[in-house]
Amino acid sequence: WEKCEILDFMLESGSHAITGKSITGMLGRMTIRIPKNHPDTALIKTILSYAAYSGLGAKTALGMGGFTVLPAEDFS
Repeated sequence: WEKCEILDFMLESGSHAITGKSITGMLGRMTIRIPKNHPDTALIKTILSYAAYSGLGAKTALGMGGFTVLPAEDFS
């Protein structure tokens, strides 16, 4: 991860109603640059692609932790 570069981010804290309780969570986006010619590039891409299915964080079983990966050419 130390070889990735954070290009832009917008994160905000918010309250989410999950299973009848109010849970504080985070919502937002982050744009990172993954190095092209690094031994761990394929591993980083694999981890990020699995995160789209499994989610991230401690509350994924409650429906939180949603994650989407878009390649750079999908940004306008």
